[in-house]
Amino acid sequence: MRKLRDLRDRLLYRHIAHYRLPGGKRRVYFHHVRKTAGTSLCQSALVAAAGVQANDGNRLWGELWGAHRHRLAINGKVFVAGNRALIEEGFYYFAASHLPAYEIALPPDTFAITCLRDPVRRVLSHYSMLVSQRATNGQAYRNEGHWLGAGFDDFLERIPAEHLLGQLHTFSASFDPDEAFSRITACDLWFFTEELDHILPLLSQHMGLSLPKLCANRSPATATVTPQQIARLRAILAPELALHARLKAAALQREGIFFQPQQQYHQRIGQPARTAML
Repeated sequence: MRKLRDLRDRLLYRHIAHYRLPGGKRRVYFHHVRKTAGTSLCQSALVAAAGVQANDGNRLWGELWGAHRHRLAINGKVFVAGNRALIEEGFYYFAASHLPAYEIALPPDTFAITCLRDPVRRVLSHYSMLVSQRATNGQAYRNEGHWLGAGFDDFLERIPAEHLLGQLHTFSASFDPDEAFSRITACDLWFFTEELDHILPLLSQHMGLSLPKLCANRSPATATVTPQQIARLRAILAPELALHARLKAAALQREGIFFQPQQQYHQRIGQPARTAML
């Protein structure tokens, strides 16, 4: 029965998912790094497609993750979350995952995007999320609560490097800032968490939707850490901080947000980025 369902779904979604976005691409893929406001962006796309209120975003996000193979059709638009096989097949309107960029072969005509954040703030947000979920036994705490230990020092000892340096690892298996920079700037659109509200109109243009501003999964106020602990964190994050500074400098030199419609994402990996201003 399951094989029959998979075959039926495969035929159905292949029939539905034939899009041509206003910018000329066929689909959007989001390299979603945790604690960068990426869930807000995903929920914004779901809300816009469904034509519902912003506060329905969390419900739709849960429905997507609860759907068979994490795939959901909303008003003719197919969304995929975290399913590598479906992402590589390309029969969707919008897809997102935490999978490293180098582990995914995106199909041609994919509008690839990512969102980045100050590395220190991102880690503190992750830590605060786990601390806040301790009382409620939230999902993230159930999976990662053992990283907390007795405090922030234990957290830094226990959290795996691929999570601690999550932005760097998403774009380089060897944690190489140069390789990560090339992969990030090869995206059709890359931007920073603090720019999300300003980027939504631009992304709306390329998706043919009016993406609302919303805030999902915001961590509470940062848990208490000492200046000495921040200094230790900054030392550990040195490669990612260097990457972030380089990206910030590149964004300033380009005077805003850029995209690259003239080349396919999979052809640009490892090549010097050529950018055009919107």
